[in-house]
Amino acid sequence: MKKPLTAFIIVSCFILTPVVHAQSYQTFSRELNTIIERARFRIGPFRIYPSIVLREVGYDDNVYRQREDEDTVSDYTAIFSPRVNTYLLVRNFLILSFYENPEYIYFSDQSSERRWNNTWAPEFKFLFMHRFVLSGSYLNSDRRFRATSELDFRVNELRESYRGSIFYETARETSIGLSAAVNKISYEDVALPDQEIDLSRLLNREERVFNSEIYYQLSPDRFFFVQGGYSDYIFASQESRFKDSYSYHLLSGIRFPLLGSIRGTAALGLRHFSPRTWGKKGFFGLIGNTSVELRIRRFIFRVLYNRDLRFSFWTENIFYLEDRYGGGASFYPTRFFRLDYNFSYGDGVYPEPFFRRLPDETYSELKRKDTYFMHTFGVAFRLIRNIGLGINFNFWQRESNFYAAQRKNMFIGGYVTYDF
Repeated sequence: MKKPLTAFIIVSCFILTPVVHAQSYQTFSRELNTIIERARFRIGPFRIYPSIVLREVGYDDNVYRQREDEDTVSDYTAIFSPRVNTYLLVRNFLILSFYENPEYIYFSDQSSERRWNNTWAPEFKFLFMHRFVLSGSYLNSDRRFRATSELDFRVNELRESYRGSIFYETARETSIGLSAAVNKISYEDVALPDQEIDLSRLLNREERVFNSEIYYQLSPDRFFFVQGGYSDYIFASQESRFKDSYSYHLLSGIRFPLLGSIRGTAALGLRHFSPRTWGKKGFFGLIGNTSVELRIRRFIFRVLYNRDLRFSFWTENIFYLEDRYGGGASFYPTRFFRLDYNFSYGDGVYPEPFFRRLPDETYSELKRKDTYFMHTFGVAFRLIRNIGLGINFNFWQRESNFYAAQRKNMFIGGYVTYDF
């Protein structure tokens, strides 16, 4: 009995290894070394990096995030998500890679929510003249999930992305480059227990993005970066062409390593967003994208800050401005046991007012503003190495000056972690 168990644990250390997630631009030599060090399996010339993710195995008390005065639906859920990165290295000048991630979403009673998601992405990186790197990639993602905080229900989203870039890299790993991307985003219409929503007409669009980027090495694993860019948004439906718009952004910050006492990215910047339709509200102001983790002995501290625009399907608003602030901590009483707590607070502000009907059949004008809260309590137990088994209790709530938008949701469930 001990031998099969030991074999299972050893194999799990390799099969259940987390996939290496891309974190903005990495130099050619750094990415090549990462692949050589972490791709644990080889089949002929191919290096393979597999992983298996198991999460949200538990109970959801409000699957569609309906109001309390409606007939809320609860169910038992699970997500099973195997992933594999495959690499082909041609000497020291070409990296060919392919990412595949099928994912099964299970609901015990709500059969309409069961689904196979899938994401796949080929990519190449070509080094020439020892300093220039030409890269190109394609991504195809067909998923059912809550795409934005505005959507209380899960939707089917199909995303196709084409991206190309050219970078100049120095011996000190400073890099300067240009990139361009085309993102095609489409949604299936939604039929809920009490309503139908024509999302394809409201949100289907094409995004054309052009960026210039600079990365300067502060230390072996820390980089200061500046990114500036232009984006063009073109909506597919003639009825939604009033949402056609463009934006400029400038973002700078520090990128920390994937491993170490400080991890993540801290970035702040400015965005100018302008609708092409005269008379519609635009935006100029601060944006942010910060998620940093600090490890000190038995403690881990987390800080989160995100601020940006999201396209809206609601009324005549083109967008809403979303702010998210968060923090959390983990404590290890022993090497095999961890306590977790996270809290996040957010705002969703809509620039355009709408008319709502009052009980006396009159109408009043209102600018919608939402406030989000989420508390997460959890415990985790180490199985082997950095692999652990955890249980989380999540409580999510949205308060709003628009009564119909108020929602609550509670989820309790287990997951497998690879960062114990």
